[in-house]
Amino acid sequence: MRKEDAELRKSLLDTIMAMKNSIPKELVKKQLESRYPPDVIVRGITEAISDYVIDQFVDYAPGEGEFAHSELIWYLRILDKEDSQNLQALKPVATALLRLLYEQETPEHPGEMRVEDARAKLAEKGYAKSETKYLSVKDRVDTFCRLDTGRPEEWFRVIPEYKKSAEYKAAKEESDRELEDIIAFQMKILDIEEEEMDKRARVRAKKKQKAPSGQSL
Repeated sequence: MRKEDAELRKSLLDTIMAMKNSIPKELVKKQLESRYPPDVIVRGITEAISDYVIDQFVDYAPGEGEFAHSELIWYLRILDKEDSQNLQALKPVATALLRLLYEQETPEHPGEMRVEDARAKLAEKGYAKSETKYLSVKDRVDTFCRLDTGRPEEWFRVIPEYKKSAEYKAAKEESDRELEDIIAFQMKILDIEEEEMDKRARVRAKKKQKAPSGQSL
C-alpha cells in the first residue's frame, strides 16, 4: 500500500474508532475532507471495504423528538476478525451483490435495489442466471416487495441494523402472534356467519317444501 493510501486508511480508522465504531458515512467524509479530496476519500472507503477492514451498514439516522428514526442512512464500522472472515467466505456472486447494494446511495432507499436491475448488473459482470436466481446473503441481505409502480416489485436490500436486535425480533414475533390471533378470530366469525346463513337457507328450503302448491312464502 502506498504511503498516501496508508495515511488515509489510518485517518479513516481513527475517525471511526473515535465515534465508538459506529459513525454515519457522510460524517466520515466531512471530517476527512479538510485533508483529502472527496474522490480520494470515497476510493479509500471503498478499498477498505474491499479489503474487509471496515463494514458499511444501514440504520436510522441519529435524531431526537419528531426526527428520531425518521430516515435510514449509511454507517461505517471496523470489522472484527469473525465478521471479516465470514465476509471473505461468501461466494463471489454474493460479494458482488453486496458491493452493488453498497453503491446505492438514494436517500429514500439506501442499500436497496430492484432484483431485476441487480440481476442485470450481475449478468454484465459475468454471473449466470442460475447463480442469481435464488441469491441471498444470510443476515445481511434479504428481499421485500414494493408497490411504487402500482404493482408489486421484488427488491434486494441490506438488512437495516435495527432489524437484527433481539428487542426488534421479540417485538416482531409478538406482532406476528397478534396478527395470527386477529386472523383466527376473523375466520371464526366468518365460519359462524356461514353456518348461520346455511341454517337460514335450510329453514327456507324446508318451508318451501311444506307450502301448498301455488302459495308463495
